[in-house]
Amino acid sequence: MPEVREDSPAGLARRVWPGVRALVITLVLVQQGVTAWPAQPMTEEQLTRPEGERFVSHVAHAFAVFGVERTRDDIKRALLDRSVEVARLRRKLLRPFLFLASGLSSDQQWGLFLVSRGQHFRMQIDLFRADGRWHTVYRAAELDELGLGPLLRYRRLRGLYNPSTRTGPRGQYVYFVSWLANELFARHGDAHKVRVQMERLELGYADEPLRSLGFEHARVRVRPEAH
Repeated sequence: MPEVREDSPAGLARRVWPGVRALVITLVLVQQGVTAWPAQPMTEEQLTRPEGERFVSHVAHAFAVFGVERTRDDIKRALLDRSVEVARLRRKLLRPFLFLASGLSSDQQWGLFLVSRGQHFRMQIDLFRADGRWHTVYRAAELDELGLGPLLRYRRLRGLYNPSTRTGPRGQYVYFVSWLANELFARHGDAHKVRVQMERLELGYADEPLRSLGFEHARVRVRPEAH
């Protein structure tokens, strides 16, 4: 290959490129690091949860190590105020990168370090049999007469039906119910109907029982030949 002269365009590009590449990598790392900051401020409700109370205790202990006394209310107020400032600073720092994040789909679309909410759903499956009654055959983490647990707990399948406590089930939920009903009809000839529903549960502290808030998102499928 012919030797590239240092004063030629190719030679100049060869000298400049390492610096440009280092700058681009640095900007990407900075953008991704800032993106990992909390996008939303803390709320008082979050700090009243057990994990929030533990965090406040850790902060109070850290202050005490350095001989600084702060009440829990003072610490909570400071955390709430600082979290607002962090979220505001995050938005400002990421503003120049918005075109890059949008064009490359590199913005963070999912929550990092998720904290459990006070409510969750669990699935219940019922079969309507020849005796004219509904029989519960599956209740997540409690009852599994047909051995459905390993299948339904599989993370990719769970992503199809697991509803949000705020927005409800995803669009695939109705298709999931139809698929599951067809599977159960094929395996159990005495099943005339299949009902899939979600029980909304209120989660308490470790020593408190779950509190049912009722069933939602019920879907019923009838065996085709029964029409």
